[in-house]
Amino acid sequence: YHIFYQVCECAPENKALSDVSIEAATQYDITKTTLKANNTDDRKNFAETKQAMDFIGFDAECQTNIFKVLSAILHAGNMSFSENAKNEADVASDKYLTTVSSMLGVDEEGMRKALCIRKISVGGESLEKPETQERAMSTRDALSKMLYAKLFDFVVER
Repeated sequence: YHIFYQVCECAPENKALSDVSIEAATQYDITKTTLKANNTDDRKNFAETKQAMDFIGFDAECQTNIFKVLSAILHAGNMSFSENAKNEADVASDKYLTTVSSMLGVDEEGMRKALCIRKISVGGESLEKPETQERAMSTRDALSKMLYAKLFDFVVER
């Protein structure tokens, strides 16, 4: 997960990163508990990562898309959920939902629905069942893990 710290460290002076809404590590729930590993130079490591991406043949557009997915994962980790009296979850604030949706190029309301409503097929009929706050958080976490795994596979397969 070092790439998250690298991009957060370099975001303030790197236009490619700031353009995809990446900020300092202190801004994200998944990075703010450990801000710096001992004997790690995230700026130097990011420069080496970028150099490797260029060498492998990732063009600027591909790199931007990789950074968008990393941004989506960072912002998704900050998404919280509220729950009404019927135990139905909703995204507590649209701030992170908007960024995640934008970075992934998906409809914001579609993303909200995917996180907060489960689709059930029964006897040829499709029903929608609102998720609880806990299940919505689990769905958010599963989405982040899947995005990271798919991104990792994509990079390794290149």
